[in-house]
Amino acid sequence: MAINSDELVHFWDHAFRSLLRNPQRLRTVVELCDPDLAARLDFGSATILERTYLTDAYREREADLLFKLNYRAADGLRSVVVCLLIEHQSTVDRWLPLRFLLYISLTSDELHREAERRGERGLLPPVIPLIFYTGSRRWTPPLDFRELVDCPPELIRLVPSFGILFLSLRDLPPAALEAAGAFGRVLCVAQGADADEPEFAARLEAAANALRPLIPQEWRELANFLYLLVTHRRPQAEQDKLHGIMCAVAADEALRQELSKMQESYAETLFKRGRDESLAGIRDVLMDRATRQLGLPTLEQRELIEGVSESRRLAALLVSLPHVRTWEELLRLPGTDEN
Repeated sequence: MAINSDELVHFWDHAFRSLLRNPQRLRTVVELCDPDLAARLDFGSATILERTYLTDAYREREADLLFKLNYRAADGLRSVVVCLLIEHQSTVDRWLPLRFLLYISLTSDELHREAERRGERGLLPPVIPLIFYTGSRRWTPPLDFRELVDCPPELIRLVPSFGILFLSLRDLPPAALEAAGAFGRVLCVAQGADADEPEFAARLEAAANALRPLIPQEWRELANFLYLLVTHRRPQAEQDKLHGIMCAVAADEALRQELSKMQESYAETLFKRGRDESLAGIRDVLMDRATRQLGLPTLEQRELIEGVSESRRLAALLVSLPHVRTWEELLRLPGTDEN
């Protein structure tokens, strides 16, 4: 049986967010959603806005990304902001237009303040809302803020209205994903995460072959995503075979060894075999790896880790490490007393 969804440590949200911090993968998503817009955006100029100006409730939404980049308008380059929301909820959030309204308002206010500090008096860049929906259920919530307002017809003209770009992974033709390069092939695997074994294995092999020409760092990021997807979403009886497919098509021996190390990693072994290891042992491994990756924790952060009372929860935090960048992000995951 595959791992229970409650123990995936928000795998989809964190894994997709980690991948989509790369502007070239953002390009793939925008191209699949709106090719004309993608052709005008300069993804090489993209920088991530670090959202420090948002309220606490919205800073904690780790699957939301804000990019500032150039747009090739008819009269020259203009700045725009792409607000990307990655949604993978069993029950989709009907209030997403309200979330976008907040992002548009707060981001515009922050950019206005920055311009004033520089002594500039220009106009604000547009904020482009984009939903990338990776769930398996059909999307039904509204994409127009006005549909969330109880408003008589004569007042509807006074209610804010803005367009929202929407891309549903489940509804994309596999051929479109296959034509979108290596990352498109990876998305094709994610789209078929619950397919029968032959179809999933075929998608995985095609993706693994598409990764072969990539530079090692990019290969490593995408291969790690595929490896964890197999571990989290496929039945345990299939996993050795599927991991073997990835090893067989790795570009060289060094990369094959990396995949083998993934397969034998302590955290993944705990999940696959369900072993009842000692809490202290797992906690020591977690603290060692997290400290090397994230730096020394504060006393409060260390106490939060020590407060986790289940070995599987600690192992889940270990698995999540490749997809977080700070102790704060790690400790917002399920399994710590902070939640």
